[in-house]
Amino acid sequence: MNKMNLTENEKELLKYAYTDDDRIEEGLLFDYQVEALHMIRKCSVYVNVRYPM
Repeated sequence: MNKMNLTENEKELLKYAYTDDDRIEEGLLFDYQVEALHMIRKCSVYVNVRYPM
């Protein structure tokens, strides 16, 4: 289990995908959830570069 710093948006996305709401809120993620978090972050960077505000 890994302790991660999450933004509110990342927490909401992970809670939508997984049922571990309390652990996600604390930032305690399993390895597969950390992989999902990395994908969320990569996608966020791509969208911000592709569609700048």
